[in-house]
Amino acid sequence: MYELYLNGRKVGDEEMAPGWTSYRKRLQYQTYDVTEQLREGENALAVSVANGWYKGRLGWENKSNHYGDRRAVLVQLHIRCGDGTETVIASDSSWKASTGPIRLSEIYDGEIYDARLEQRGWSDAGFDDSSWIPAVAIELPFANLVAQENVPTRVTELVKPIAAIATPEGDAVLDMGQNMVGRIRFFGHGAGRYRDQADACRSARQRWKFLQRQHSDGQTDGCLYSQR
Repeated sequence: MYELYLNGRKVGDEEMAPGWTSYRKRLQYQTYDVTEQLREGENALAVSVANGWYKGRLGWENKSNHYGDRRAVLVQLHIRCGDGTETVIASDSSWKASTGPIRLSEIYDGEIYDARLEQRGWSDAGFDDSSWIPAVAIELPFANLVAQENVPTRVTELVKPIAAIATPEGDAVLDMGQNMVGRIRFFGHGAGRYRDQADACRSARQRWKFLQRQHSDGQTDGCLYSQR
């Protein structure tokens, strides 16, 4: 999976692109109109890549790398000028790569995000990438590339909790009021507000887990459960 950025802003509103297909036979590509995001002078094209279905843990056998064992991305920026000429900027070994704050990201196992490793402005022009390493160009087939066929996955609704609950075990629970498919968004305040607590904030952790209430013997016992 990938997220594409141009001059610090995400390109498009799709989520979990390019979607799950039988990658050896059909690997979808997406096209975007980025005219409004281009500007005079320097521009920066960047992409964040994750395991996704391609090489992440998938299926009942608890295995990874079903389609391949290396993350890769193919990017082309086509710039058409008023005089009819066209310039193509494509991903190659002149690009540079680095890791970031996302330490783990799996469809079934969630995400580990370490905010201490954020690189502010990494997708902006002028960012200092001198510590990054050169990207490696690899040979992959093009015959299986197909244009987007399905309706993209998008955020269609923002759902706010209807209640905050304290369980008998002492857990804090946010009741979303419905069964849903989504992800959580929250904001935290740390060292930026309380400078004397900077060290404590650097080691602070938040753990979020999606659960559902289950009823044993048909009765509500007030507890929440999850099953992997």
